[in-house]
Amino acid sequence: MNANGMRGGFSPYEVFTMVYHKDTGKVCESIKKRQLQPMDAAVLLFLITKVDLSTSRISVGVSYIAESIGVSLDRAQQSIKRLRAEFVLGKGLKDGVPYYMLNPHYFHTGHTDLFPKRAKAFQKLFD
Repeated sequence: MNANGMRGGFSPYEVFTMVYHKDTGKVCESIKKRQLQPMDAAVLLFLITKVDLSTSRISVGVSYIAESIGVSLDRAQQSIKRLRAEFVLGKGLKDGVPYYMLNPHYFHTGHTDLFPKRAKAFQKLFD
């Protein structure tokens, strides 16, 4: 039994990151059309691991991203810029602290009943 009293390693009450395969295909199409670079996929995969599951925010800086995936700061900045231009990633401020947020239509974290709230929060980053 695990800490949640469940057999095996998964509890239905644990939070998760869900990748919508159909909609995430649009990211792959953007790479094929050269709107996004393969490096951008690496940045996305890294960012998925840093999502705060309670808020869907990612509170890491570009220098940390660059260092963690082994690329230059300039390449990481360019990647973030492309992801934002394609509406895959949003950037906002909370109490003066910058954060990123993945488009919940592609990547949804936490409980599914929070999707509408997170979709609105993401949209506000572009209004």
